[in-house]
Amino acid sequence: MTGEDAKPHLTVLVGAGLSQALGLPGVADIDQHLLGLTHPWISLPLGPAAVPIIPLLRRALLSFYDEVNFELLLHSAELIFSISVAGSSYSIGDVNKPPFLAFMDVSPRWRELVEGLHTSGAAEDIVQNVASYVHEADKALAANRLETVKVFLTSICSLFDLRVFTLNYDRVLERSSSGWFDGFVTRGNAIVFDGHEFLKEYRRKSKVLCHLHGSIDYRIDASGDYQVVKLPSGTLGEWPPIRAFRSRLQSGEHALIGPIISGLRKADKAAFAPFGHYYNAFVESVVTEPRLLIIGYGFKDYLY
Repeated sequence: MTGEDAKPHLTVLVGAGLSQALGLPGVADIDQHLLGLTHPWISLPLGPAAVPIIPLLRRALLSFYDEVNFELLLHSAELIFSISVAGSSYSIGDVNKPPFLAFMDVSPRWRELVEGLHTSGAAEDIVQNVASYVHEADKALAANRLETVKVFLTSICSLFDLRVFTLNYDRVLERSSSGWFDGFVTRGNAIVFDGHEFLKEYRRKSKVLCHLHGSIDYRIDASGDYQVVKLPSGTLGEWPPIRAFRSRLQSGEHALIGPIISGLRKADKAAFAPFGHYYNAFVESVVTEPRLLIIGYGFKDYLY
């Protein structure tokens, strides 16, 4: 916006605290949900006929960590898969040694978990279940619970042009206010991200919304070049399953690239569109704009 009516910019960073205050699941809730999963599982030569992988991953990690959350579970599943694929050629960096050593110390009867490729399926299952769990909670969230957020957004939109960067996967901001610009455009039957359009326009838009760590409304289009596409607005009923693709990173690790950013090498995963464009906009906004509002973020988001 230009001219005498131009409003100052406000950069807003939104964390999980906002969603939790509305009753949506936080990290602890997601962790508890994953513990109840009985799939995928592996058959072991000794002991029970089948063992659920996710509780097994958690049990091994607890020998080295005081707390184990879903991001560490996903990180470890991707790491062990990378080691399984690369074999002796894999170089283990210092940041990855604790989760690796946790699995080297587990009972020999669990060796199949490390030596096989079962953790690939476990990583995909974690991503699918986290997104599905957040989706169901979002769908069940009554519209009147969002009233405070609606009033707040209306108020600050009257004073500022907003650049909102959220770390949350849910639709709280989209359901609380309309007219957001995020760089996604409709082409044929798909809603795709146009990076050129985003970089050209986001500085001039009055309401910009960027999901830095992905969204339950994002999907991977496996029919072409694995680009991120977006579900139509208001998709709360039929919800197509999450798909992801495995990419070999420059570090040699095999990371799961999907519609939400979590687990191993989060910074590398964020290089894929639209996340790289969003991070570029976030850094520029923080550096160049004098106003920064932080809502519900505790600065504990480590990049493994």
